[in-house]
Amino acid sequence: MLKNVLAVILILFTVQFSFSQDVFRKGNNALHLGGGYRTIGLEAYGANFSYERSVFQIRKLGYIGVGLTSDLLFLESDIDASGTLRIIYHAGFFRTKVLDIYSGVGVATAPTEKYLFHPDIFLGFRYVFKNSNFGFFSEMGYYASNYKLGVCMVW
Repeated sequence: MLKNVLAVILILFTVQFSFSQDVFRKGNNALHLGGGYRTIGLEAYGANFSYERSVFQIRKLGYIGVGLTSDLLFLESDIDASGTLRIIYHAGFFRTKVLDIYSGVGVATAPTEKYLFHPDIFLGFRYVFKNSNFGFFSEMGYYASNYKLGVCMVW
C-alpha cells in the first residue's frame, strides 16, 4: 500500500512540473545533487547539494540568480564540510529549452579551516530533458570540489 501511495505522489509531482519552457529564467528554481572531485591543494572525492533562484533578467543578455551550495569532501580520516553563497550569471545569448550555460562567483566558508572565508569561481552547464524538469549538470570551479557532476531539477 505504501509503495502505491508513493508511486501516485511521484506521478503527480512529475506531471505538475512537466510543462517547462526555458531552462532557467526569472523566478525559476534549481536543485542540484551530485558528486565531485577536488584536485587543488589535496585530492578528495566529495558530494554536493545546491539550490538556486533566478532573481532578475538583464534584458536579452541573460539572468542573474543567487544560491547556496553545500559540499562535503571525504578525506582519508575526516569529512570536510563547506558552504558557499553564490551569484550566478546564466548566458542569455545562447537560448535553448534544454541547455543552460552559467558561470559565477561566490564566498565559501569552511568552519574547520583557519581562514573563515574563501573566494569561489565556477563555470557549468545544465541539460534538462525535453518536456521535463529533470536533467543533469556539470561544473568546474576553484573551491571545494573542482569538478562536479550530478542530477538536477528545475521548476
